[in-house]
Amino acid sequence: MNSRIALERVRGSFGPAKILRRVGAMLLATIAVSPLLVSAQDAAATRFQRVQGARTFKPAVTPIGMRAKETVTVVVHMSADPVAAVRAQSANHTITAAQRESIRQAVAQQHASIESTLVARGARVLNHFHSALNGVKISIARDELAGLGSLPGVVDVLAVRTYHLNNVESVPFIGAPTAWQATGFRGEHIKIASIDTGIDV
Repeated sequence: MNSRIALERVRGSFGPAKILRRVGAMLLATIAVSPLLVSAQDAAATRFQRVQGARTFKPAVTPIGMRAKETVTVVVHMSADPVAAVRAQSANHTITAAQRESIRQAVAQQHASIESTLVARGARVLNHFHSALNGVKISIARDELAGLGSLPGVVDVLAVRTYHLNNVESVPFIGAPTAWQATGFRGEHIKIASIDTGIDV
């Protein structure tokens, strides 16, 4: 008996008449709210106007996948020993002027063997290195870099980076602040020359 009464109550709460009344109430609520939504959209449209800029937007960082045609500067490192390497292997680390010229010619021939191929791939030859390094400095599209390593005589493709001076760590490391305090001198109006070949042997 109790279960029959409960079932009738459930049926009564979800009867067709009540369902219709609820659907009607929802429709009326939607109709009542619609003008508010439209007016809010209109207000947003008038508040935020599209601005036509004179310049094209340029992102701070461009994804690497979108930089295939970007021009980069690299050094194509080749296999023949440069002047410095031959000097390092010789007795007393000295060679004659004739030997130096012979090495330079051998390196130049190796450069010439790939230069036409580099140009055909859109590269612009910027410099030739014979002494400290055997290499050809070029500017070329980024998507051409992968194929350079397979050229005859090529050992590596080295990126050319730009370095910026930073004395934040080096000055304290050499004890300069301590010397300033102990002597009262800070090096004003003093010129110091540093002569360095830049070659690590």
